[in-house]
Amino acid sequence: MLIPCQECRTEYAKDWTWFVCDTCGKRICHQCLATVGYKCNDCAFGYFKDKN
Repeated sequence: MLIPCQECRTEYAKDWTWFVCDTCGKRICHQCLATVGYKCNDCAFGYFKDKN
């Protein structure tokens, strides 16, 4: 099962290493994390954490 990154829309396997915002739940891939950083750009106080 493939799931799209919510930032770049690239599809990855469900068990991929996702980074999830601890406030809004936005899910991004590690490539987008390198681009946007750990601060979530969709909410005021969220930070991306490794889901695995």
